[in-house]
Amino acid sequence: MLTGSNYKTLSPDTGRKDQLFFDGSIKSLALRAYASGKATWILQYRPKNIAGNRARIGTKKAVLGDRVNMSLSDARQAARSLMAKIDQGHDPVEEKQLLRKQELITVQAQLDEYQADLVRRQLVNVKTAMSALKSGFQGKMTREVHKIILSDLLQEIKSIEARGKLGAAQDFRKHASAFLSFCATRGVIQSNPLAGYRRARRTRAEIVETVEHGRILTDTELATIWKVAQSRNDSFGRIVQFLILSGTRRHEAALLRCSFISDQWINYPATFTKQARGHSVPRSSGIDELLSGTPNRGELLWPSLRVAGGGTPISGWTKYVAALQQSTNIYDFTLHDLRRTFRTWAEERYGATDSLCEAAIGHVSRHILNRIYSRPKWQNDLRLLFQAWSDHVAQVTKFT
Repeated sequence: MLTGSNYKTLSPDTGRKDQLFFDGSIKSLALRAYASGKATWILQYRPKNIAGNRARIGTKKAVLGDRVNMSLSDARQAARSLMAKIDQGHDPVEEKQLLRKQELITVQAQLDEYQADLVRRQLVNVKTAMSALKSGFQGKMTREVHKIILSDLLQEIKSIEARGKLGAAQDFRKHASAFLSFCATRGVIQSNPLAGYRRARRTRAEIVETVEHGRILTDTELATIWKVAQSRNDSFGRIVQFLILSGTRRHEAALLRCSFISDQWINYPATFTKQARGHSVPRSSGIDELLSGTPNRGELLWPSLRVAGGGTPISGWTKYVAALQQSTNIYDFTLHDLRRTFRTWAEERYGATDSLCEAAIGHVSRHILNRIYSRPKWQNDLRLLFQAWSDHVAQVTKFT
């Protein structure tokens, strides 16, 4: 039996993993002592809000605390307080389980599960996706996922757009839809509230504007952008230079790692490319010069300089591009136009075949892959193409 002094040293009988020692003052209060030396105070009870013969209902055990931080007198006081709530119809164990369940289905908890799933599946841009989601769901992290409705999401998307961050709004909508589909497949919510969401059909004027939005840069414009990017002497500037020289996608440049670089090639694993087939870029003289002039900040070649450690990709592309446009006084271009310009130059001015051009930018279908990669000389063809482009960039930047 428990006393005011012996509770500190009680332990189970030899051969037992644990043992209950009941209090003589409050019969439902007990100390559960374990062979490991740990011991916790528990209160045994039967819920009063259950219909039927309560005597046939098994007892429940509510944990009050451990004996290191709670004395016998404290345990008795906590037991009396909890017994009063039980008499009023409360069920401490069930309420604790319900609270735990609610915590597991909050936005924050499910985002943690989603991030772990993305990492396990080796998806590209995990940090970017999670950044977009955490920013968009800010202020709603403690809400249960099933209470997030379509109007909440649309309001957030419109709020981001109102701040002039159209790209960020699109990213949040895309990543939120994927996240909510993940929650639906796990039974956390019945369905993805964004599943039936479609933007209003574009007008003819909007379609024309979209078609005309992308364009081919002139040599003068290309040289101007190169010189401004070079003068920045930072990660963003080097990424712009690499985009010009390589024709890669924005995220492929931003996520370039030292381990991808070999003596003659930059080899992107399938998990880092849009088409999930890998992509190889020959190291031209221009790319070599760019790499040699890059400070060593760790595995990530051009990380964000705003975050210590050198392991975080840059973000805030809208602001970066706006600053570049202002510095160059060229306002009607996007970073994707650099890729488009290289692709067009390769076919129209260098004379590369359509298949080789597609291979050069990693925009290759399976039948083209078979047709190109089956020829032994495709590697040499790509090297010659990228070196010719590097020479062209060097020439226009020198004489413009």
